[in-house]
Amino acid sequence: MNDDWILDVLADLRVFVEKKGMHATADILTDACLLAAADLQVGRTRWQKELMDLDDSGAGKISGTHPAC
Repeated sequence: MNDDWILDVLADLRVFVEKKGMHATADILTDACLLAAADLQVGRTRWQKELMDLDDSGAGKISGTHPAC
């Protein structure tokens, strides 16, 4: 699951608008890059936690024991 491409797109847009002298837009795109990176990290953390939760509950179902044991 690799959604990092969006960071490349935002960075490319930022370079383009900066070259065109659109400094306010460049600043906003910088903020957008930071927010997108943070959102991607939150999504990865949530996805990893869900996988760990699935593994724990699945092990209990297979072994017949409580997952916490």
